[in-house]
Amino acid sequence: MQLACGDYSSAERSWRESLLISRDAADYDNAICCIGGLVAAAGSRGDFLRASQLAGAYARLSDEYSYFEKLFWLERLKVCEQERARTLGAKHEKHEVRVGGSTF
Repeated sequence: MQLACGDYSSAERSWRESLLISRDAADYDNAICCIGGLVAAAGSRGDFLRASQLAGAYARLSDEYSYFEKLFWLERLKVCEQERARTLGAKHEKHEVRVGGSTF
């Protein structure tokens, strides 16, 4: 809700809080989802380098835990990565991530 309303700092704060709770509860699927939310929040506010770095962590954990994200978040991550590539250019191509067999 906060992300959709443009309140990116509140959205990030909520995702971080949820991530801490998920980690403490050993709910790894939700923790991965929270990292995806942080990717979306960083990308929404234009911090594409941070979004790309978080997307790398997201992709690695998704692979390690065989986690499959909902289509909405996959599309959001793809848009964020495309915007990152357009904005930051080729010098940051090493931050490409693979999610669900697709490279972004």
